[in-house]
Amino acid sequence: MIGVDGRSPHRFGYQPGLDGLRGLAVLLVVLFHADLEWMSGGFLGVSIFFTLSGFLITSLLLAEKDESGRLDLRAFWGRRLRRLAPASLLTIVAVVLLAAWLSTPSEAARLRGDAVSAALYVSNWRFVLAEYSYSDLFSAPSPLLHIWSLSIEEQLYLVLPLLVVGAFALGWSRHRIGISLLVLAGASAIVGLAVTGVDRVYYGTDTRAAELLLGAVLACATRGRLSIGLGSGLRRTVGIVAPLALVAVVVLSVTSTTRSDWIAGGGLPAFALLSVLLVVGAVVEGPLRGMLSWSPLRNLGRISYGVYLFHWPTFVFVTEDRLGFGGVGRIVVCLAITLVASFLSHHYLERPIRERRLLARPTWAATAFTVGVVASVVVPLAVLASTPSTPSTTPVVLVTTTSSPSASTPSDTSVATTVPADRSLTLVVIGDSTANNVARALADVGDSDLGVIDAGVIGCPLVLATRVFDVPGETRDSTYCPFPAGIVADALEWSTIDAVIVAVGPPSRWTYESLDGVVVEPGSDTYYQDLERTIEALIAVAGGRPIVVFDAPYVRSDDDVLGDEPELVDLWNDVVDDWGARDGVTVYDYSRLFTEAGSQLDRERRPDGVHLARDYAAELAREVILPDLRDLLSTFRRP
Repeated sequence: MIGVDGRSPHRFGYQPGLDGLRGLAVLLVVLFHADLEWMSGGFLGVSIFFTLSGFLITSLLLAEKDESGRLDLRAFWGRRLRRLAPASLLTIVAVVLLAAWLSTPSEAARLRGDAVSAALYVSNWRFVLAEYSYSDLFSAPSPLLHIWSLSIEEQLYLVLPLLVVGAFALGWSRHRIGISLLVLAGASAIVGLAVTGVDRVYYGTDTRAAELLLGAVLACATRGRLSIGLGSGLRRTVGIVAPLALVAVVVLSVTSTTRSDWIAGGGLPAFALLSVLLVVGAVVEGPLRGMLSWSPLRNLGRISYGVYLFHWPTFVFVTEDRLGFGGVGRIVVCLAITLVASFLSHHYLERPIRERRLLARPTWAATAFTVGVVASVVVPLAVLASTPSTPSTTPVVLVTTTSSPSASTPSDTSVATTVPADRSLTLVVIGDSTANNVARALADVGDSDLGVIDAGVIGCPLVLATRVFDVPGETRDSTYCPFPAGIVADALEWSTIDAVIVAVGPPSRWTYESLDGVVVEPGSDTYYQDLERTIEALIAVAGGRPIVVFDAPYVRSDDDVLGDEPELVDLWNDVVDDWGARDGVTVYDYSRLFTEAGSQLDRERRPDGVHLARDYAAELAREVILPDLRDLLSTFRRP
């Protein structure tokens, strides 16, 4: 991710340990994005990058001032753009084109803003204003979410050199500049304590500046010459303290989560102090420098920028469904794709442009950069779908097709009120991630007479809302969430549907903000009225087809997630029972299939407390759910 290499045209020579540190940082991030439980804090690798960036760019600025007596900001920013822009703009355009091919319209519509803000290096503020929760990283992934950190770096790359140039113009010494930067780092830490919400702390340029500024302070204190600037006593101290800092970083990376209290409590600037020690240890001769200079880690560091750019879109697009297998095998495939793409980008795009073997003339480079930015803005606007203006444009995703109904044959508007148990069956499953879980389980049965359309949308309630209160004290944008009846209407446009399955989890028990700006609590009159509109619209659009609503089992309690409290589950099940009394709707007793929430057996079957493990889900669907549904639908009669 970092946009400065370990080489300098000035006094700060190549430091292999810094490449190794860069490799370590990107490795933490990649393992975190692989969704490995034992690396739940790997996002801290980004903080290491910030501090290392601050140290390197300030060292380069100070070295240039020493050698030439002046600072050429135009040349400095030109070098940064040559280093950062080519691969990042390529990533944005490639992601947009892949999204146009692979994403649903609602996902594509959401990505338009992500792509434009990424191209303009303001994506971190987009996520702040949209109140996008970083804890939703794996539940509602944007393939360009990771560009937020590059946006912060680019913004600070613009400001920090101006501060240094201004300080030198005032005749300040390096010592005074370092103290001033330290004061600014303290101010950034105070802002982080003052703002509300861990996501605001995580995405804000003002709240993350401290991490980069502390690296800049280190550069001012050592004049960027750590390898020759310490006495033997300090070297021995570094030899002891720096490895301990590495141990602390590893421990925090495996024990922290995106919701850890210490992050919003001023912890990230404190973590940056550990990063400062790692930078010192990477340069000063000692045990840590030796470890970080290990060839595989060093080589990973050399291509770390491409690895950071390419790995997350790869994880988002190369899903278990598309690949045909998951687990370690999928991670290995994603890592292989990432490494190959990063190697090719480094050797055939990034280095030739940085070393002026491509776009050697400044005018050519400026023109190419302008064209790249324009393309990164125009392509997503032109290629990706706009936000649906009506529910009927909501997408569906076909998980598996049957051998009998044709996906291209328009469905009849009048259908039978029963589905014989011995005939082929096509179901559309709507709801949230629970619907995804149920649809995948049914598809994994492998029944050639069963077709399943997975139309669940992760993190979305069954009502239209502008935002949802999914985490205590915070909200998340939900304008991308479709109206359920719109999903069913779309499915009926291009497929023969025999029944509609409704399966939801905690999102339908969240407090939400309605389209007219009213905050609606579960159990309130407005809540019931909104759900009334949902079921009436579903009945109308189903055209006589059975609607089967799954009731909700209790889930394992999670203090960081709302909607899983037993009383809210009971409230929702009362709504389900009310729906089941209506013409055309029946209730499936899904909750009976689960043991006590939180028990050892339940933890094995529902590892996250909500969703079924895939192997168990397929078995349960094969042995229980599908036979139950066939029996239920074969005896279903409209009153």
